[in-house]
Amino acid sequence: SQADMTPPEIISYLTQSLSDAYEKEGVWEYMKHHPSERATASFVLYSYHRQELIMVGDCQAMVSVTQLEQQQGQHTIIQKQQYHHHEKFVDTVTSQARAMFLSS
Repeated sequence: SQADMTPPEIISYLTQSLSDAYEKEGVWEYMKHHPSERATASFVLYSYHRQELIMVGDCQAMVSVTQLEQQQGQHTIIQKQQYHHHEKFVDTVTSQARAMFLSS
């Protein structure tokens, strides 16, 4: 089922769906020869079934997490925000270069 798909399977499924749409609209050959005209996307998908974030492309996500904690017989609901991103090498190098420039 689609709920059991791994991240690579999800990407393949979406890519195939887009290819099928190009075929249906009669533009598949055009898109094949003009890759700059093809649709592209960055996205964040939360798989409830797998309980994981799937991040494709240059994107970030803020996730609200609710935890139930028990202390001295009292239950407390705690809301936390978790920030997720993919640090790219180019971002690290740019950040370090900016820091060196600013400190000189």
